[in-house]
Amino acid sequence: MDVSQLVNDLMDLERAGERRCTVAAALARTPQLRAELVLRGAEHKAESERLHHLVVELRGTPHSGETTAVLADPLWFSPPVEGQDDRELLEACIADEEANAARCQDALRVEGLPEHVKKVIQQCMAAANSRRENLLALRASVQ
Repeated sequence: MDVSQLVNDLMDLERAGERRCTVAAALARTPQLRAELVLRGAEHKAESERLHHLVVELRGTPHSGETTAVLADPLWFSPPVEGQDDRELLEACIADEEANAARCQDALRVEGLPEHVKKVIQQCMAAANSRRENLLALRASVQ
């Protein structure tokens, strides 16, 4: 497995997560959810930038634009749309974080990953789990 390609795919998924959070924030009705989604989008952006730098360090070529990984993202074909209520937006974002953590877990199963790459992927997985927990806590207050 080409390690830079694996990291590229994870970077694409973080970029897709940023896009989803940004769009969902624009559609959210409650200020609390809007603020939470803006923060989560910024976290996705930071993760994608960290992965971008790792791809470069691995002497790969970072993807740009719409790539296979973004198009394979389960929410790409059903993006947040006007008319969804806050609970639906929140549930989709929770599902996304669960899927991101699972993808990181799958990536960690690849044999021969350099330790520094494993560490970055573990950090991305921890961030996805943390975002999921924050969104789950918010779910109780969203109608």
